[in-house]
Amino acid sequence: LGRRALAGTRMPGPILPWIPLYWLLMSFAAWRALRQLNHLPFLWEKTPHRPARSIQETPGQNQ
Repeated sequence: LGRRALAGTRMPGPILPWIPLYWLLMSFAAWRALRQLNHLPFLWEKTPHRPARSIQETPGQNQ
């Protein structure tokens, strides 16, 4: 949003009305993080990811 405002280009669609909702959600996330830090300091909410593909060895690679 800031980059587009500095560049002087128009925003696609009405973005301005959604900014208060964005701030509200960011505030909720910050308060939730502070509460978890205070009550559950060793909790680690990990995002599940697929296993990474292994890198195949290239011929002549030293190990």
